[in-house]
Amino acid sequence: MLKNILTLEGVSQLSKEEQKNVNGGLKCVTLSYEEDITASGYVGNGYATGTCTFKCRPSFLGIGFGSWGEVQSGPCNG
Repeated sequence: MLKNILTLEGVSQLSKEEQKNVNGGLKCVTLSYEEDITASGYVGNGYATGTCTFKCRPSFLGIGFGSWGEVQSGPCNG
């Protein structure tokens, strides 16, 4: 069946790295958010920056499984 699919026009097999990006990854949850309005000039332009604390665990097709990792701190992604 794979050979039949690969013979179709515009179809190519994903590399191992591409497969990993589709099948795996991390599912994260934000634990807290600390807003920093002084760094962004919130009053003037309406934008704020902040720091989030979060923890992640392995994911397969967007479904989290396995143990949660250590709590981390970093910039919030939207």
